[in-house]
Amino acid sequence: MDSLEPIERMGFKSIEIWGVDPAHFNLDSSKDVMALRDHLSAFRLRPESLHMPFRKQLDISSLDPKIRAGAVRTTIRHLRAASKIPVEEVVVHPGHARQAGEEPRRFKMAVASLERICSAADALGIRVSVENLHSMGQLAFCDTLPKTLHLVRSVEGFAPGICADTSHANLMGGVAEEMEICGASVRRTHISDNLGHDDDHLPPGDGHINWQAVLTSLKRISYQGSLMLEISGHDGPERVLSRAQSNLKSIISEWRRRG
Repeated sequence: MDSLEPIERMGFKSIEIWGVDPAHFNLDSSKDVMALRDHLSAFRLRPESLHMPFRKQLDISSLDPKIRAGAVRTTIRHLRAASKIPVEEVVVHPGHARQAGEEPRRFKMAVASLERICSAADALGIRVSVENLHSMGQLAFCDTLPKTLHLVRSVEGFAPGICADTSHANLMGGVAEEMEICGASVRRTHISDNLGHDDDHLPPGDGHINWQAVLTSLKRISYQGSLMLEISGHDGPERVLSRAQSNLKSIISEWRRRG
């Protein structure tokens, strides 16, 4: 929570809460949830979204029925905690590492899990977006934006949107083009850059992504959401946010100049 003060001071109005690491913020602790709610209010920061926890035992596409059922129960429990902050939307991973040939079966499991999760989220007034993953280092389920699109379109009832992670998409070979394929299903973004080999979480402009093409694609699909930074803060939040803010201003200015 120490990062909230510099975030507010630098002019940011909304954040995505990183709910992945219990040591950082524990969704199962009512004390943590209430403390975060109060801090956000004090710093006038809008809790736009929350990144749900993910790990091997929280895999909604798992082929192990016990793991999958437990992942759905935990996700729904975390939705209830998120509603107390409250957040507008949660970002979930469609699965975890997979073995070759598992994808068709995992797809069916993920659809069934998401139907339960999205129904519970709707009852709490929360939207759900599914993030595209990547398969650098190990195979992952839904490791491209088109695969993620196929997944969210297959969910009946309260269908989720897509959280388009630019770094993940770049590792798999397509950012701007695949965003256009997904169109209006892109409801959120995770904005960061990389050098094409690892999920570096660099400030936009410090890697190899063609940001002019990304902004053009977002305009073409009439994207109305935030450009939500998901960058590494190892150099300290103020320094890395300052660089990201400066880079983004230059990127957007150049894009507007080109018309």
